[in-house]
Amino acid sequence: MKRSKNVESVNFVYRQFKANNFSYIGSIVTREQCDDVFNQLTSKKISLKSTMFDKFRRNSKNH
Repeated sequence: MKRSKNVESVNFVYRQFKANNFSYIGSIVTREQCDDVFNQLTSKKISLKSTMFDKFRRNSKNH
């Protein structure tokens, strides 16, 4: 159950990444989730620009 939810989250966030929708994802995704998503995306060999990820990370909630 949790695994499929994670996959959904990753796919959702990846779509937001592609749309450069950082302020929106930053408002709903925590920093921990952000790191988890980034790790899952990179493990799937989906390349993300590091500057793009840094910008997203800075906009994410830290709690």
